[in-house]
Amino acid sequence: MLLSFVLSNFSFVIKALRFIVKPISSLLALVLWNQESRFIESTTPSKAKNLEDIRCPYEYVVSAYGRNHFKGIVRVLDPDFERRDPELYALVLEIMDKIHFGAIMVDDVADNSMLRKGVSAAHQIYGSSETINRAYLEILNTVKKFATVKPSYILLLLNNLAEIHQGMLRKPKHPPNI
Repeated sequence: MLLSFVLSNFSFVIKALRFIVKPISSLLALVLWNQESRFIESTTPSKAKNLEDIRCPYEYVVSAYGRNHFKGIVRVLDPDFERRDPELYALVLEIMDKIHFGAIMVDDVADNSMLRKGVSAAHQIYGSSETINRAYLEILNTVKKFATVKPSYILLLLNNLAEIHQGMLRKPKHPPNI
């Protein structure tokens, strides 16, 4: 029940995140960047001991946020979900994390963001190609896993993924030179 609610309202959640969280985090990053550029020198999130502990851009982003980032939201929507169906609960949290963090990684590259959560954005450390490739690999592996577990919802998930990425499209400031 919660899974269908989350999926059917996924576009609303994404729009809310895009229009509420992104401007606030961008403003905070800009303020931090203008006040103290030394934040860029601190390249690893506080939960990681050193950069070698983080083997890929996705894990780097997860270490800044923590796993099950949406646990609180899911609990508010359905307080008994974890007790009632622990496997589906874990799957929903995994899907939400993978898609959210993957989209963050792509968006940071597109925006050329310097910071994410007060530390260097993943592409500043791993490079744009590795970051984008890892983001899409995580998203695609999640879609494949979801297709085997809940095949009746895969079209809804794919439509929402398309909507997320259409929302991330930028119109070029200048036409490309051909």
